[in-house]
Amino acid sequence: MKKFLLILFALITAAAFTACSKPVIVSTALGDFECDEKVMDSIDGIGGSSLAAAPGNILLVLYLTPAKGNNVTMDQAGAFFFNGSTVTVNGQTYDMNCIAYEQSAGTIKYGLVFEIRDDGYSDAKLPIVSFTPPSALPTPKPAPTPAPTQTPEQTPVPTTGS
Repeated sequence: MKKFLLILFALITAAAFTACSKPVIVSTALGDFECDEKVMDSIDGIGGSSLAAAPGNILLVLYLTPAKGNNVTMDQAGAFFFNGSTVTVNGQTYDMNCIAYEQSAGTIKYGLVFEIRDDGYSDAKLPIVSFTPPSALPTPKPAPTPAPTQTPEQTPVPTTGS
């Protein structure tokens, strides 16, 4: 009976530590983000659009939530993460397919979507992922120079003498 209680106590303690564990923090040139991952076969978007993994593949979504003090905008995040984000799973490197935006508790979460080979992954068995964000912020594009406007030519109107 003591052995059973000891095992039960160990399981409860492990569950408590897991529930109270701090989120993984990812540091990027754009600031710190709390990171969580999920796998899924497909993603349904707004307006009937969807993204499905090819046969034998699965979608890996890295959810990045700006950490406290990181006031990144959607435009900044999109430009940054589309500038070369990759993940490595089992020695294979994958480029990012797209970004899914989600609002959670007043904060925008950025879901970086990668299509990876499915090795039997599920929410209970997630892949071991090495995320590589872009190394630098993208160079801002200069504002477009307005095209010169042509001033209309004025043609004198002939006057007739009386």
